[in-house]
Amino acid sequence: MLLLAAPLLLFSCKTAPKEADTQAEETTEEVSTAETEVTETAADASSENSAEASPEAAGTIRKLVYFAPDSYNVDRLTFYKLDAIVRDIRNKGVRDVKVVGHSAKLDTAKEEKTVSLKRALSVAAYLREHGVPEKGKITVVGMGAEEPDESHSEITMRGKNRRVEVIY
Repeated sequence: MLLLAAPLLLFSCKTAPKEADTQAEETTEEVSTAETEVTETAADASSENSAEASPEAAGTIRKLVYFAPDSYNVDRLTFYKLDAIVRDIRNKGVRDVKVVGHSAKLDTAKEEKTVSLKRALSVAAYLREHGVPEKGKITVVGMGAEEPDESHSEITMRGKNRRVEVIY
């Protein structure tokens, strides 16, 4: 009986990432149709205007939203933070928003990129659903674990790396 269940368990574990990739593709298409530019590589992000990419640039605001491990779902606490960001973007009349997803270290760089992109896409979808920016675009970037805020070696500090930056 156990021998019969083992292949089923292995088969189901191997197919789970494909379902997650399909969900990411659907989310990418959904957000893209809302006039949102989706960028998946860090090279594209670095070639952006330095004033837009650098949080230290004059007039640039950088807001952070944190996520649970391996999660990209917007939870209740995140709703409150995003609502405050939506209000601020509306009040300032911002035209362009950049959403940058980050990840803590995972098994592979591909997993890190996928999770960070899904996080950024979920935040971008929330912003677009709430009508911001009113005119302009949202640029979405998944950085993976390439730009950590804290050390990946300390388990207690990894939570700071599971984040999305909303830059406007």
